[in-house]
Parts: sequence; structure tokens; C-alpha cells
Amino acid sequence: MSDPQGPIGPNEAIKVTNIETFVLKNSWVFVKISTDAGITGWGEMLKDDAKACAAGALEVAGYLVGQDPRPVVHHWQAIHRGAFYRGGPIKTAISSGIDMALWDITGKCYGVPVYKLLGGPTRDRVRVYGEVSEKTGVNAMKVGPKSSRNAFKYIESPLFVDEVVERFKALRDHHGPGVDIGVDFHGA
Repeated sequence: MSDPQGPIGPNEAIKVTNIETFVLKNSWVFVKISTDAGITGWGEMLKDDAKACAAGALEVAGYLVGQDPRPVVHHWQAIHRGAFYRGGPIKTAISSGIDMALWDITGKCYGVPVYKLLGGPTRDRVRVYGEVSEKTGVNAMKVGPKSSRNAFKYIESPLFVDEVVERFKALRDHHGPGVDIGVDFHGA
């Protein structure tokens, strides 16, 4: 995605001016970092504790506002090592969202996509899948090749260990052998 300002030179000054967070109704959390050059970067954070992630990202503003956004790894280290708390899913989510937004800004500054900054492509295609669960409001029996809505050849569903055999069998019976099924135990 190009920015209205376009690329800037590597020696031109640029500073972070603002960090905003957006919590959507489905609990997705996005962070937007703005700069004085008019270039913005976007990142996404874990949605399991959306309000904590959003609040934590705003706390990072005290460190990041006024800084050059381009030394991304330096900022990641400073945020990670400088925090009082030493880890966990919320801190990781905050760091990840900020990291994505800073890489987005850096790519826009240099006029290249982020994947080129990270060493180029590692594959020529990406397999996509549909996540299905009660939480997402998508019934696992209504996606896949038999559905007119979706053409996924891979579906993933979060399951609890005690439910997996029954649910997996139901998915396999419904979708047949032509669809790969992923099961997400969420660290169980």
C-alpha cells in the first residue's frame, strides 16, 4: 500500500508523532503509528484481551513518540527489555502490533514492500484457510468445497482436547477427504 507522501530518503529526518489503537466489535485490535512525514503504519494485535492490548500499545507512545521509526529492531529490543513485565501473551501482542506498524512505515519510507526489507519472498504462494468456530460465528459445516460461499481446501477449528475426536469425525464426514482439517488446541 502506498502512502500519499511517497518514499523518503534514508538520511531524511522522520519522527513518530502519535500512536492510536482501534478495538473493533469483533475484538480485533489495530494500532496506527503516525509520523511527521505523513507516513503511517498499521499493525494488528492479539484479540483475546483487546482492551489490555490497546492500553499497552498506548503506553509505548511515551517511548516511541519523537523517535525515528526506522530502526525497527532497536525499538523492539527497547520496548521488550525496557518493560516492567517480562513477557506473556499481552506483552507479546503489543510488541508484535508495534513491530508490524514500524515495519510498515519503514517499507513506505523506502518505497518497498516489507517482505523485501525482510529478505525477499520465501514462497510463491500462500495457502489460506477459513477459521470456523462458534466464536467467529461461522459453522464448520458451511464452509469448504461443498459450499457456494467459500472455496477453502483447508479449514481450522479451535477445539478442546475432550471434543476433538467427535468434532474431527463430524468435519471429516461432512467435508470428505478432499479438505485438510487443522485443529487448534490453543497451547493445550
